[in-house]
This record gives sequence, C-alpha cells and structure tokens, in this order.
Amino acid sequence: AAAAAGAPGSAALPWPLEVRAPLFRIKSAGAHLAAGACGGKSPVVAAVGGRWLTVHHVANGATATFKAARPMECVALSPADALAATADESGRVHLWRLSALDAAAAADADSGPPSREMHWHAQRVGGVCFSADGAYVYTAGREGVLVLWRTHDAERDFLPRLGAPISGLCAAADRATLALRGSDNAVRLVDVPTRAVRRTIHGLRHASAMIVDPRLRALVMHGGAAGGTLQWWSHGACEQLVALEVSPSNLSG
Repeated sequence: AAAAAGAPGSAALPWPLEVRAPLFRIKSAGAHLAAGACGGKSPVVAAVGGRWLTVHHVANGATATFKAARPMECVALSPADALAATADESGRVHLWRLSALDAAAAADADSGPPSREMHWHAQRVGGVCFSADGAYVYTAGREGVLVLWRTHDAERDFLPRLGAPISGLCAAADRATLALRGSDNAVRLVDVPTRAVRRTIHGLRHASAMIVDPRLRALVMHGGAAGGTLQWWSHGACEQLVALEVSPSNLSG
C-alpha cells in the first residue's frame, strides 16, 4: 500500500534511496522487520531476532537494543508515539518505550525492560500492528482470534472464529480496516468498528489431492494443509468458486 502523504516512505518524505553501509546489525538470524514514524517526522526501523529487539533512528543514526525474556516473533512501531510492540512464542505481547533513541544519539546503548506486558494468547502470535492513530494494538495468531488492545489502558476486545491461524496483519490508513493473512492462503478484511469480517479473498489451498468437477469445470482440492475443507477452484478465472467445511478443525490444539 502507498504511504500516506507526509509519512515516512511517501513522496514528500522518501526513504533513503542510497545506503552506503548497513543501518545496524541484528544479533540473530531470521529477523522480523518494521518501519514507522513513532510520533516524529523521521523514519525509525526496528527488527527482532531471537531475544533481541533493535531499533534504529535513520536521521540521527541512534540505535537502541532491548532484551526480552523469550524469543520474539514479530514487531510493530506506533505511528503516534515512541513505542514498539513485540510478540513472543509464548503468546505474550510487550510494549517498549523508545525514549532511549534520543539518549543513544551519541552512543549506542542497551535499554531497559518492557513498559507493559499483555497476555491473552495461549500460543505463538503470528502478527502484531498498531492502529493508524496508535490508540490500539492488534494481535492474532494460532487460535484464529483477533485481539484488540487499548494501547494506554487495560481494555481489550476480541473477534473470534476467523477460520484459520493468522500469520500476519496490517492496518489501513482509514483507521477502520485490518487485513489479516491466514495460513489457509486467504486474506480477511476486518471492519474494526463493527468487529466483523467484511470480505475474504481466497487463494489456492495447499491441498494434497484434487479431482475434477466437470459440472462446474473446476478443480476440487482436499487433504493436506486444506484440512477438512473442500475447495472448488476455477483454473480459468483463477479464483475460488465454493468452499465447504466437511470436518471442522480445532485451532486451539
């Protein structure tokens, strides 16, 4: 999606086009990256790898590192405040205050523990992001449940029964839409005010077997990662025609 006007990455405030040296080095392989404004006018880049969160202020070159108690899976940066949100393999979500980026402008520094822990997920969190105004943190994962956390208090809300484990999510600039990427190769567009799935865009399921339906001129996919769902796929239109769940699955197991 195109960056909003005046936001980092937009035409008015583009990312650096030429990088002569690495911005920072990550202390672990398999990192997850995020970028944002964090309430300022200059871009901030964050990465998690293992138990380390590394945050870099592109304009002043300051880098701060944070160490968590458990390996972290994903990270997001607030567009409105100097905050980062991370989620770990145990289902815990942490908020980190990034004021150390100012103190670290002259020399890199290790920073303190997270300012807040939020725990509802019983399994690994697949994705985390902030709302466009920074007022909410959204998380989802293996349980197929979207959790909406208020950033500055203890309130939270839920959208359950999404139908598949969630492996990623992002918020739209309109403050009303979330896009959730599912392990069933589908993208679900969630209307935040009504707490409802507005639309589901299906891709081809990763099935282990298929047969031809001559009546619909489609392939019927089943087995494997498709689980107990039959999918009628039109190879001509490259789209799903019908999906039928014949054996409901328990995502919490």
